[in-house]
Amino acid sequence: MTVNRIERQRLHYLESLDSVRMTAPRAANVSSPGSTPLEEMNELQSFLEVLMTLALGRTVVVPQPYAFDSWAFLTVAERVLEARGPSTASADRPFRLHLFGAGIDSFDDAVRSMLVRVHDPERPFVSSLLPGLSELDPQRLTRMSGDPESLLRWADGVDHRVSAPLSRVMNEFRHLQPVQARPRKGVNLGQMLADLVDPSSAMWHVATQMDEPSREIHSTLVESVRRLDPTRPASFGQRSGLRRDAPWPGDPEGRSAGAIVGKDELALVTEFVDTLYNRVVADSIGVAPATFSTTVELGEDLRRARRVAQQLALGTSRSREVSVAAQDEPPLFEVRLRPEAIHDSALVSAEARRLLDLGSDGLAPLLDARRDTGNGNLRSPFWDSVDRLDRAVLGGEEREIDRALESHLKLATGLLGGTAELGTGGGRRVELVLTAAGAGLPGIAASTGVVPGLVGVGLATMGAVMPGVVGSISTGIGRWRGLRRMASAFSEFVDVSPAGGTS
Repeated sequence: MTVNRIERQRLHYLESLDSVRMTAPRAANVSSPGSTPLEEMNELQSFLEVLMTLALGRTVVVPQPYAFDSWAFLTVAERVLEARGPSTASADRPFRLHLFGAGIDSFDDAVRSMLVRVHDPERPFVSSLLPGLSELDPQRLTRMSGDPESLLRWADGVDHRVSAPLSRVMNEFRHLQPVQARPRKGVNLGQMLADLVDPSSAMWHVATQMDEPSREIHSTLVESVRRLDPTRPASFGQRSGLRRDAPWPGDPEGRSAGAIVGKDELALVTEFVDTLYNRVVADSIGVAPATFSTTVELGEDLRRARRVAQQLALGTSRSREVSVAAQDEPPLFEVRLRPEAIHDSALVSAEARRLLDLGSDGLAPLLDARRDTGNGNLRSPFWDSVDRLDRAVLGGEEREIDRALESHLKLATGLLGGTAELGTGGGRRVELVLTAAGAGLPGIAASTGVVPGLVGVGLATMGAVMPGVVGSISTGIGRWRGLRRMASAFSEFVDVSPAGGTS
């Protein structure tokens, strides 16, 4: 297996960057309390997934609507690109753009297309990042679509936190070759909604193999989708409708989706539809494996329910069978609280922000290592380590995978830990556990011929994002007994890239 063959497979798609999953938190001022702990945790999750993907030598593929309209992506991209420095000073491109649509050959084309669709009655573009776009008249939107600087000036006046990262991202992608996609026939939202409510479908059969609590969740999801009318897939396709109080299309009483099915039930529907939507996007790229992760949520019941909804949406995946939800299955991401911090939301937010900043401090050494590819035929230590890991996974020998993985993680954590000290956590009220349990275990990677962006190892940190403790999942989880779980997210790895695909 040549290095070139391996490098062609080093793309990865992350659902956590979805534009509708995490909107910009409220700006802190006299009349607004600022962001909530949950918003901080979701931002931290997106950052950690990107961090792990980059640490394993992968490049994050970003579809055009997320590149323009995702708060999660813009915030993490600003941190990464600032740490890397100007593109003229580094050959490393941590992000690649996925373009699609007739007549769209550049990121500027994509932005223009989105702006002119704001008032499209059939396929409107509803901005999650800048909802005020819908209040502008079509003539002004048309002028903006041809003048990116005027768009940025307007965005700065609406939310000053948006314009700088958006400008940086636009400059990054403006002159960067997009991913050469190889779309493959994937899921269809309408068909999947029909399968969900059809007792004779394969998806229904998957649900019958789950444990009793999970089957009850399936029943709740089925009933909720039926109430929202699965014969109208276009309504579900406009995912903003699931998140707003606006009347749900076709409801004779003009009720919102939440009023029709209930708050917790709507969370199931939203997770299911979001996962399906991102499966469609991943299939349209075709050359990048994908990590699907639930949003960070509070509470054991909702955490498990979202997990089941995610699994059902992935249950007919070509690359692997869906696993049965288990109550003790380690999540991808957890934040746990000491008892004295449970009711102190301001402290929780501050600690999450501190973890995010500490993780950002370690980015520069990692990105420097990614930039250095070596001299001539001599590979740099970082990329030589990535090559060894990829060869081991493609070879399928478990012991070699373990050795290569352990070696590379030591190298990566050394890079990321260069500017932060590992504390004991004894004085901390908030502690972080990152366990990449479901996101592409080495066994899955070996069978698909792809190393995922996140791997099946336990990675725990106390007081810092990384230079963490690399060990087993059980060790990482066991260390935190006695603390109360505040938020967590599950993850699934799916290989959607064709064998030997190029980019």
